[in-house]
Amino acid sequence: MSRCEIFTDCGSNATEVVDGKHACLIHLKEAKKQEAKDEHARSFAVVVSEYGDKFQPSMAARWAYDESNDNPLLGYSAFHALCRGTVNIAQTSETHQTIRCRNCGLRLVAPIEIQTWRDLKEFCERQALQRKLEGQLGASQ
Repeated sequence: MSRCEIFTDCGSNATEVVDGKHACLIHLKEAKKQEAKDEHARSFAVVVSEYGDKFQPSMAARWAYDESNDNPLLGYSAFHALCRGTVNIAQTSETHQTIRCRNCGLRLVAPIEIQTWRDLKEFCERQALQRKLEGQLGASQ
């Protein structure tokens, strides 16, 4: 029987393989908890471009998130999932706001009616669907 390879000083008998390493029951539970946390964090990500770029609320925003009481965009920081840059939100006109990565400059312009992460996610999903439909219409002509 193999020994746990998650921590070199563990020495327990391994029961399963996690990410190519043998794991004992204790470390298997820890790996599954971390996987659940990672999946939970990914569920907050908002795809903001046709290339799959994502903005994600910070940990503090995710802790405050409640399905029944949407988390406001303002008041919590966010980051760009790819470059890990901080995301700023600023009203840039009477009708629109800009959500911009300070590191790489990726930006999204959204109506000021977008006030929560859920609103932003729905807005971006509608935009993606619209781009897809426009692409299909253009290809059929």
